[in-house]
Amino acid sequence: GRCLQTLRGHSDSVYCVAALSEERAISGSNDRTLKVWSLADGRCLQTLEGHSSYVACVAALSGGRVLSGSDDFTLKLWDAVEAKMAVRVWHRKMLGSNEDAVKHIVKFL
Repeated sequence: GRCLQTLRGHSDSVYCVAALSEERAISGSNDRTLKVWSLADGRCLQTLEGHSSYVACVAALSGGRVLSGSDDFTLKLWDAVEAKMAVRVWHRKMLGSNEDAVKHIVKFL
């Protein structure tokens, strides 16, 4: 296939991306930000800031929420519709092992 569009706006390497809907996507980067994109025209609609290190992973959840994981040892829950900073933050010291972290987050969500 051919490239339909190139989305530009991060100032460093992009590590992760997730579809929010047919019209929007979100990406996480080494520049410590998440960006919400319009897939119709390639514009950056929002920039979400709050991590102190690179964003390693991102997952789209229901209700316009997004969960991001960073090398700063935190997971942040965002409202991508309202462009609000973390609604909830989990830190490695709060969660313990990776298995405990998953249990805590699934219980909250």
